[in-house]
Amino acid sequence: MRKTDPMQRCHYSPEDLLEAIRRVKAGEPCKRVSRLLHIPHRTLCDHVSRVQHTSETGRKPALLLEEELSIAQNLATFGDYGYAFDHMDLRFFVKSFLDKAGRSCPYFKNNMPGQEWVRSFLARHRDLLSTRMCQNISRKKAGVSMEAVKKFFDNLDDTLKDIPPENVVNYDETNLTDDPKAKLMIFRKGVKYTERIMNTSKFAVSLTFACAANGHFLPPYVVYKAECLLDSWVLGGPVGTRYNRTESGWFDVDCFKD
Repeated sequence: MRKTDPMQRCHYSPEDLLEAIRRVKAGEPCKRVSRLLHIPHRTLCDHVSRVQHTSETGRKPALLLEEELSIAQNLATFGDYGYAFDHMDLRFFVKSFLDKAGRSCPYFKNNMPGQEWVRSFLARHRDLLSTRMCQNISRKKAGVSMEAVKKFFDNLDDTLKDIPPENVVNYDETNLTDDPKAKLMIFRKGVKYTERIMNTSKFAVSLTFACAANGHFLPPYVVYKAECLLDSWVLGGPVGTRYNRTESGWFDVDCFKD
């Protein structure tokens, strides 16, 4: 089965969709228009049906069709570049848009959309947008290229040549924190790997785990943020665990040597 890159599924712009709707309303076959303008047939049918019934049933929409399409397209693009919106971001964005345009929406209190409008908006544009849990990533990490990663492992192969496996030790530093990191954000539909570029600081207890290439694990190393190490902090840990403290709570040169 042929797989399509999720980042390449939607090539059409809001202007393309509006032009397709105009053509279908003028009498052109929907399938032919969708093929010519590279718009999914089901998506075009949904939008044509929505336009045909807008003036007949239901209340007047808060935003014009072309405005919603433009917002949806930009939300997907922001997510592609790592600057995804969450529900609150979208609500504030729409409020700012209406305020700057000098418009007052009778359905929104002080021009601020509610959560129900956000859910409806995402449902109307489910062909383009979806909500996913994502992890925060710093700008520096986001800038690492595949070429840099490949070069690193090529150099590592040369460096570790003829070294016994028990002498090759990998250290991994991590943190225990009350910051869950993951947050529900809006991305282009079909994206497999969701990340949000965000530099943040948090309080955490640092730990280092180490394992030799022959499969032997070293005891963990724990670092607290404190001026002195309390006796109660070193009780109950795995056998052989080492404990230390630093002013920042992060590993420093002395901790690594220890």
